[in-house]
Amino acid sequence: MSIGNFKNLVIEADDLGLTTSINRGILHGYQHGILQSTCIRSNGPAFTHAVEDILPICPNLGVGIHLNLVEGPGEATTEARDSKLYDISGRYRNSFLSLLIGCKLQNQKLLNEIKTDYRLQIEKVLSAGIRIDHINSHQHSHVIPELFKIVCLLAREYKIPYVRLTKERFHISTPNTDCLSRWYQINLAKLMIVNKFSIQNEITAGEFNIKTNDYFLGVTYAGHMNSTHIKTGLRKLNSKKPKLVEVLLHPCIFLPEEPETYISPSIKSYVSAIERQKELAALLDPELIEFIDKNNWNLRNFRGATIQ
Repeated sequence: MSIGNFKNLVIEADDLGLTTSINRGILHGYQHGILQSTCIRSNGPAFTHAVEDILPICPNLGVGIHLNLVEGPGEATTEARDSKLYDISGRYRNSFLSLLIGCKLQNQKLLNEIKTDYRLQIEKVLSAGIRIDHINSHQHSHVIPELFKIVCLLAREYKIPYVRLTKERFHISTPNTDCLSRWYQINLAKLMIVNKFSIQNEITAGEFNIKTNDYFLGVTYAGHMNSTHIKTGLRKLNSKKPKLVEVLLHPCIFLPEEPETYISPSIKSYVSAIERQKELAALLDPELIEFIDKNNWNLRNFRGATIQ
């Protein structure tokens, strides 16, 4: 890793381009808060809005690509009738679990289609004039070791320096009653999976000379992140002396009166949820900003710019 000092912190917002409401949240978090990095969905209905109306007024915002294999239309225009990746309408047909099973069964047709689709996503973003400085994925599907290897191969080919390493230390934040929630139990199961895969993935990144973050925050409290959870997670990492930590948020400004296109029915309920407002509020929270400063975390993005 090329970073010379410890405790560099990237505050990341996923899903740029998925909806205009998410685009607005990311813009607000950048202009008025501590957001300094985002990643764009190439198949999002608001992709053009992000490229034409958001990124031009965010000159210091680092931008990555948010690879997607599980939601909405795919990038391929070829016949998908016999595809392992798309359904007959050209939409992605898999879940994280079915991708995992296909990879472990060494389904070469699926892996070849994924590599082609990843390449199409990357080239669409590059063609829009975006400088990609990191790669991650929707639902963390790239953590599957077979897919992580493909991602690192493409990152090296396209000279994209960073790939997200989803390695998170277990931590319990307040309120403790969250531990009884169904979403928390599901997130713990995800945490065990991504942490197990991160061991091999860290080795793979090194073999391809691809840089990664040391630790990650955003799995245990996925969908429910706030300032308290961020501070708790960062305290847990102090003793590890990490060089680079990535914190994931999903800020959004939902305006119900504005027309919006959604690639799946669940997206509207997701962007309109109160949790998205709380995640945006975390980016603007003076107490969190003070905590970051007092604990000597250096705000930056994957492009390498330190934010003062």
